[in-house]
Amino acid sequence: MVDFLLCIVQYVIIMVILAGIGILGGFIGIKLRKSKDAKAASAKAEELPEGAGK
Repeated sequence: MVDFLLCIVQYVIIMVILAGIGILGGFIGIKLRKSKDAKAASAKAEELPEGAGK
C-alpha cells in the first residue's frame, strides 16, 4: 500500500513540474510577443511621414 501511495505522489510531483513549465512557457511567449509587437509598432511609426499618424 505504501508503494502505491509513493507512486501516486511521484506522478503528482511530475505533473506539477510539467504544468509549471507549461505555464512559464505561456508567460514567456506572451512577453516575447508583446515585445515584438511593440517593436513593430515603433518601426511603423518611424516610417510614417510627419502628421500622417494623426
